[in-house]
Parts: sequence; C-alpha cells; structure tokens
Amino acid sequence: MCNVSMQRTAGFVVLLTAAVLVLVAGCGEDGTTAPPPVNEFAPPTNLAVVNGPNEVLLRWQASTDAADSDFKGYHVYRHTSTMVGATDAQLLTYKRNSAVITSTTYIDGTALNGTKYYYAVRALRGSSELSTPTSEYDTAPRREGNDPIDLAEFKYAGQPSGLNCATPQAYAMESSSPDNRSFIDCYLGTMGNDDETNQALVLKSPHLVLNHSTNWANRVAELVLLGTGQTAWDTPNAPTTGWASQVELGTNPVGKVIAVRTPGGTGVRHYAKVWIQGVSGTAGFRVISATVAYQEIADYPRFFAGR
Repeated sequence: MCNVSMQRTAGFVVLLTAAVLVLVAGCGEDGTTAPPPVNEFAPPTNLAVVNGPNEVLLRWQASTDAADSDFKGYHVYRHTSTMVGATDAQLLTYKRNSAVITSTTYIDGTALNGTKYYYAVRALRGSSELSTPTSEYDTAPRREGNDPIDLAEFKYAGQPSGLNCATPQAYAMESSSPDNRSFIDCYLGTMGNDDETNQALVLKSPHLVLNHSTNWANRVAELVLLGTGQTAWDTPNAPTTGWASQVELGTNPVGKVIAVRTPGGTGVRHYAKVWIQGVSGTAGFRVISATVAYQEIADYPRFFAGR
C-alpha cells in the first residue's frame, strides 16, 4: 500500500508536495516507484574489442529495440581519454563513423600502435534520438611480427636462442661482443639448470641461463601459458596470476600461446605474446617457429590479437 502524508489546514486536507509527486509517479504494490517509461531507448551492450596492427575491431550486442520499425543503427565513439560524463556535443566530435552502422561490428582502421583509446557505442532511432552509451572500453593496438621468428635450442651452437619481443628478432645468448643481454626478453632452453639437451623444451627467463649466471641476473622475465590456438591468441588481458620463470612446451609445442612480461631493467615492463607455429629437429638441435605480438605501452596489461 502507498502511504501518503497529510495535514489539516483551515478544515481542508492538503496533500504534501512530496506525496503529490509520489502519486504522480505512481506507486507499486511493494512501495517502490513506477517502472521507467515504456518508450525508453535501450542501448547496445557487451562492447568488446579485438585489435591488430594499427586497427581495432569492435563488437557489441544489439539494442533490444533493434527490431522496431524506426530503428536506424549505431554510432561509434573514440577518444584518447575517458568519455564518461561527456555531453552530446562532445560525443559528436568523437564519432568515428560517417554513415550509420547497421551491423554490430565496426573496424577502426585509423587507430595507431602504441596509443591508448577509449571506445563506446550508441544506438540511433528515428531521425536523431540516441540511446545512452555502452560501457566504455579502453584498448591499444599493438605491433605484430609479419613473419614467424625461429628460436633454436640454447645448446644448438651458432643459432640464435634469445627473443626480443619488441622487434621481434632472435639473438644469440652469448655475453661477448656484441653484448645482447639488454635485447633478450626470453629464450628457448630446457628444463635443465644448464639447459641440458636431454631435458624438455621450455621458454624461460634470461636470468636462468648458464645455471643462473650473475651476468644475466637483472634480466628477469615472467611467463604464463595462455592455452592453444586462436582462442588463446585472442585472450584480451594479461592474467593476474600464474606467472613463472619458465613455461614447459612439452613434446609437441605447436599451437601453444605464451604471454611474456618482459624484464623490467628500465623500470617498466611490457607485455607480449608468443604463438608457436612449428617445431623441428631432434634433442639438442630443436628449433621452434613463433609469431610474436608486442604491446608498446609500458605496463599496459591488455594485449589483443588479430582476428
């Protein structure tokens, strides 16, 4: 029952202002206010992104009003800082699409590697009525190597074993001239403390080389297995747990995707992914071929892969 406060003045019953407002809004049986108007326009939901070099693909779920006869489509908004609280006039300046989008995907081909962007989507109906925006999503396109990189087992003399995720490029693990230590983020070794050739292959932190040589002590990386195949490659965020100094690759590493948190020798870390595409050779002479993606924004834990 809806309770209304009253008071008597000069013999008349006068409804208090607050009670009048409640009556105008309507009262539910449980004492709550009435539901929103039935013509409230539903926004799209579940905005997600997948990006590659210099591009971002956005996906979202359709507005529940998309079947209405006056429904037109969607607008996409992008800015380099948060758009939460932005006015309609401000959002208009952030709009990316020139024509109304009638699907639930959009490719932003003007995004730049190493730049952090914020995205949101609104639905449009009639001539100009816009829904509220979706929840905002931030991301940053990252560089991806065009060709797989070959890494040789550490004991494979004369072949590069260390990986620079940023280039991406393979380097020899020697500390002699030129000294490659500052370039190497991880390397292909084995489970043995001195990378013995009768042990299983692992991708591991540089500080573990040569039985924990002091020459490499400050090159500490962290790695974690994300899974296998495209699903693992498309994992959007770096995990918060599970990091270790090495990841065992097993007898058939093809398809495995490993995240790398690079050594923080400069005070910051970067995130990368390594997707193993092939393996060849026998114990002591094994070589893996891997695709590498690298997030150029320091300490930014989101790394997305190509579609």
